[in-house]
Amino acid sequence: MMRSKKLCAFWLALGMSLPACAGGDEIAPTSFEAAERQFVQAMTQSPDAMAGWLADDFIYLTTAGTVIGKQTLLEHLRSGRTVVLEAKRESTHLIERTSTMISSGLLTVKVRQDGVERTLRSRYLHTWSRSGPSDPWQLLSRQATTLAAGDR
Repeated sequence: MMRSKKLCAFWLALGMSLPACAGGDEIAPTSFEAAERQFVQAMTQSPDAMAGWLADDFIYLTTAGTVIGKQTLLEHLRSGRTVVLEAKRESTHLIERTSTMISSGLLTVKVRQDGVERTLRSRYLHTWSRSGPSDPWQLLSRQATTLAAGDR
């Protein structure tokens, strides 16, 4: 139960960040904005669609102050205990360099957690990286802060 709550915060932060990547397809966008949109969409598709966007050493700093790695996150999502139904980002701010990108904004995510649907809002910070200008972006880290209703 505690891990589910922590992962919900993850979705909030991610949900406002990227749209979709079909499971199993090669991930190739070199435009950061395209990668961010595709990642958010992948969140609503499946853990496997999302997996390729996460760096092997990805870390998620949860709203509870704990750290979750890539495999732990994917295992939780594959369990079906948390399913992302919708994700919308807004008020985004991007800082892009040749091989590093920082994105922040507000994320609203509709999830089904342990059979109960709820809407979560968070402010997020993502760190993206790529090896070279023609390589795909991968998410290295995510940090989320839960927002109360009405907070901006």
